[in-house]
Amino acid sequence: MIIKPINTVIFAEDFQAMVKWYIETFDLNPIYYEGMEDGYVDLMSGDQCIVGITAYNEADKPLHLPRRSATFMQISSSHMFTLFQRVAETGGKVSFGPSKEVEYWYGGLKDPENNRIWVYTPNEDLVEEIPEVFK
Repeated sequence: MIIKPINTVIFAEDFQAMVKWYIETFDLNPIYYEGMEDGYVDLMSGDQCIVGITAYNEADKPLHLPRRSATFMQISSSHMFTLFQRVAETGGKVSFGPSKEVEYWYGGLKDPENNRIWVYTPNEDLVEEIPEVFK
C-alpha cells in the first residue's frame, strides 16, 4: 500500500475570513476551482498545497464548540519569529513558543477559529536572525 499526503482541509465557519487570514499570515497563494469559489480553496506555497479550506455548512455534522479536535496541522518556517509575531498581529493566537531544543525550534499557534498549528523548524532551516530574547 502506498499512501501519499495531499493536504489538511479545515472546515471554516467564516470561509472568507479564514481564507484571508491564512493568505495574509502565511503568504499563501489561493487556487480556486470553477464553481467552488465560495466553498473551497487550496492555499499554496510555491507548488505545494499547504492547506485546503472548505466552508462549513449546516448539512455537515455540527462542529463541537469549543473544538476539541486531536488533529492539527504541522508546518515548518524559515522565519519562525516573524511568523509568530504575524500570527499574533493578524488575529491568531500563540499557544506556546517559539521554544528551542538542541536541534530545532518549535511552538504552537491557533488560527482565528482555534484550529491548532504546530511549527517545527530544524536549526539549519532557520534563515532569519534569532532575536536577542531567544538567545
